[in-house]
Amino acid sequence: MKLQIIIVSFTIVAAGFLAACDVEPEPLEIQKSLQWEDKGEAYYTNLRAWKATRPEMGFGWFSGRTGKSSLQGSMRNIPDSIGMISIWGGFNPDTDPIQAEELYHYQTVCGTKVLRTYLLESLFPLEREEGKTDLQLMQEQWGWDDGALRPSDRYVAVTPAQEAAIRKFARSIAEPVVAGGYDGMDIDHEPNVGGGTKPYVLGGYWNRMLVFFDEMSKYFGPKSGTGRLLAIDGEYYSYILPEIGPMLDYVISQAYTSSGYTDLDNRIGRLYTTFPDIPKEELAAKFIVTENFESYAGNGGVTHTTRDGQSVQSSIGMALWQPIVDGTPVRKGGAGTYHMEYEYNFFQDYKYLRQMINIMGQRENEE
Repeated sequence: MKLQIIIVSFTIVAAGFLAACDVEPEPLEIQKSLQWEDKGEAYYTNLRAWKATRPEMGFGWFSGRTGKSSLQGSMRNIPDSIGMISIWGGFNPDTDPIQAEELYHYQTVCGTKVLRTYLLESLFPLEREEGKTDLQLMQEQWGWDDGALRPSDRYVAVTPAQEAAIRKFARSIAEPVVAGGYDGMDIDHEPNVGGGTKPYVLGGYWNRMLVFFDEMSKYFGPKSGTGRLLAIDGEYYSYILPEIGPMLDYVISQAYTSSGYTDLDNRIGRLYTTFPDIPKEELAAKFIVTENFESYAGNGGVTHTTRDGQSVQSSIGMALWQPIVDGTPVRKGGAGTYHMEYEYNFFQDYKYLRQMINIMGQRENEE
């Protein structure tokens, strides 16, 4: 992030940090140099301390260099103050030393949580063999039994062999993320709107998803005891049993082209319905809303109506929005953007993302 701040004590971290977000972006020469500016250890110490308080945070899905200029696909242009980034493609720090440096800088120096996204598809990954059915391949490669892959009963019980296969699949996702040094996992769950054959073998069944998340929770999330985060995005209300709620740190809504606060209120309402045993205020603190910057990076989203009737761009509206619990506004988890890196093509200082972070942080400081 292009911040210029000096903070003399921890007690004024949030105030000093957020006030500085309104300064002009750094000169273009610095952004193009691909060099880290030396802002001093005091700056980064206070930045990490502020993030450790878990304020409403800025969030973004980031896809690296594939098909993009080196600058647009570089993490170094992302604001330092971003709270959490979820990587979902085009980023390979294990083989790219520049990306390894970027990952280190944001995680270790800036205190940003960096997750890896995994899209649950219609079927487990399979090595195709001519003449063999999906069921045969699932049996041979994952240990599935003779049970149907896509039975009509979405609450079908999970057999011991199926449970073992699901847990094996979950481990195959989790272990590389842990080995890669990421801060957590983001499960992209889109069993109804996603592509491929329906129903999804895993994502389209209640009890199968419970087994999957139970295994994932050994590696990530509050139950793991590891400090690594577990998030779900997409259809967080589809085939997700209430028992999964305590396993999650964050629930991320793809609130693309959100028309206003009524839409956001409805989205969090589905979260309350999905996890009825968790207090609403606690769920609100897990909830992150996002706009689609693959399509709207140049103008910050669509026209969005606030609770008091004002019209703002949807990304700004998401930052301003606060859930209401028993008549009282409460904090949410945060707000952010999909394809956050696309904003660089329009605003090299990440204009809208910075505004979102600033709005949420200033409100918390006022409280």
